[in-house]
Amino acid sequence: MDIAGQALVEVGPCNAASAAILARCEHIVLLVSPGNSYFSAARLAATFAWAVRNVGDVHVLVSDAEMTAATYLARGRPEQDAYRKARDDIRQMAARIRRARDSAGTPDLRISEVADWTGNAAYRHALAYARQAIADPRYIALRVRPPDRAG
Repeated sequence: MDIAGQALVEVGPCNAASAAILARCEHIVLLVSPGNSYFSAARLAATFAWAVRNVGDVHVLVSDAEMTAATYLARGRPEQDAYRKARDDIRQMAARIRRARDSAGTPDLRISEVADWTGNAAYRHALAYARQAIADPRYIALRVRPPDRAG
């Protein structure tokens, strides 16, 4: 997908099941992460326009304050600073999404935060599955560990 000849995003499935869903062009969820400079207004507008043209049901999902703050905490920010930055970044991303939605001509685009889904049974099931997987010793063994600096 491009704007004025400049490639902005590449669309492709991550596995066979996703390929089948993409081929049917029934539904797409675009996850947007506040604080990530990749998500410029131009890139979002191009993505929104492509999605609305090519897919039946488009949903934009934005990381919420808890998820965004967790990223900053993991990077070593103090808790109060992490939550402040998360709120600021979410506010900036919301404005960027509004500008992109308007410039792409996609006013009816569905947009929600991750926290909006906590009451959904399928979301709770997926979250429980993810938490179980993360706690699995096989997963823990696969995580990247910092290099040994001794020596």
